[in-house]
Amino acid sequence: MNKNNIDVFRKKIDKIDSQLKSLFNQRAELAKSIGFLKKNNKIYRPDRENYILNKIIKGNEGPLSDKSLVSIFTQLISACRAVEHKLNISCLGPQGTFSEEAVVKKFGHIVDIRFCESLDYVFNSVENTSSDYGIVPIENTIEGSVGQTLDLLANTKLRICGEIFLDINQNFMSLSKNKKLIKKIYSHSQSLAQCKNWIQKNFPNAKKIPVSSNSEAALLASKTKDCAVIGNLNAGKIYGLKIIEKNIQDFSDNKTRFILLGLDEIPASESDKTSIVFSSNNKPGSLFKILEPLAKKNINLTKLESRPIKSSNWEYFIYLDLNGHINDKKVKFCLDSIKSHTKFFKILGSYPRSIL
Repeated sequence: MNKNNIDVFRKKIDKIDSQLKSLFNQRAELAKSIGFLKKNNKIYRPDRENYILNKIIKGNEGPLSDKSLVSIFTQLISACRAVEHKLNISCLGPQGTFSEEAVVKKFGHIVDIRFCESLDYVFNSVENTSSDYGIVPIENTIEGSVGQTLDLLANTKLRICGEIFLDINQNFMSLSKNKKLIKKIYSHSQSLAQCKNWIQKNFPNAKKIPVSSNSEAALLASKTKDCAVIGNLNAGKIYGLKIIEKNIQDFSDNKTRFILLGLDEIPASESDKTSIVFSSNNKPGSLFKILEPLAKKNINLTKLESRPIKSSNWEYFIYLDLNGHINDKKVKFCLDSIKSHTKFFKILGSYPRSIL
């Protein structure tokens, strides 16, 4: 291909870029107009945004992948939404956590992020409306559920408004690349657990120190050369750490599911999930009676887990996720049936299922 042919293609790209700029601004103006007409003044509509993204990737023939298209349009939607109002989103901090990555994946870059020192602070910031929404981790494909998140969900007035699946790549970083210097390894307890085989093989004598976030771990590791951190690359970059080894998690397909917390009830979309928590009567067959209607109505369960009720010895909360929205007749029938057989019952939220 000669230079003249390249110039022809570049001119076509320039023309398309100019058209896109005009279309993007037209879209922003329309979004702004819709904002003026909204009676409930809700800037963010999870159901509507999932509808848009599902429509974009439906029948996609490439060469852009579905993941690339979702990323591009998430940023576009983020920019258009900010014309109306820039959302404030709380997540676990400081800067450089996987939670921050989850915020960007869900909302794009044009949001204000409030970094919180703990998960309960994320919940509190949304409950007292100092943040529009919060994002917290709830489960990991290797290490299972985040117990603190489940405990907080049982007692909050917040609702689950959405979910985000994030690929988790753990990296080993330090001020020095000299492995022989490493005496301490800082990280979140989940990250340490996700890499325990690698740690045992490579640093069996190092002291493993769990902290509240991988960003805090990176900050601590940046203070002395005999410390290292396990976490994401962004945290290492922020605190000037060198990469010793990438992708050290024990299983390559490592994902964390995050949930979006808010005060709103979310309308049904084309593909929804409902989360509930309950405690059953301590009688033979009680759990069978609770789950039986779901099987009869052919409603799929995607999660079933128990957690101790801290105020009552040997009693448990049961967390359940199912496909469908609370406004679906079959789902509503099953939830009413479950409620009638439980001592405690709470709907945690109905929300659009993650696209990717």
